[in-house]
Amino acid sequence: MTNEYIKGFFDGEGSVRYSDKWRTKQLFITNTDFQILNKIKKHLSLIKIYSYILIHTKESIVPKRKKCFRLWITGYKNIKKYGEEIGFTSIERKQKWKNLMKGYRYNKCRGLTGVADLES
Repeated sequence: MTNEYIKGFFDGEGSVRYSDKWRTKQLFITNTDFQILNKIKKHLSLIKIYSYILIHTKESIVPKRKKCFRLWITGYKNIKKYGEEIGFTSIERKQKWKNLMKGYRYNKCRGLTGVADLES
């Protein structure tokens, strides 16, 4: 497993997302092959990027056929490190990542917060 492989895999199967509902920032890869996601997770942990895998149950993604899994990368340090050390070949995803990173700010009293529009 290499950073370049993960970069290409993410461009095909991944997403950069800000959830308005939950006010969370996240990177994720959705795939039916648990083993490949687990190999990616292990590689990420070697370079100190925390991630986790959950079963993705929305039938609109894979209707009643195969189990679908999602590898999640959340948290400022993990998302930042992924973008800097692995990155994106897709210009669109790279721009989404940059926009996502702009949304983080540092609050002296509370530390890092993921929502830039909250007032202290």
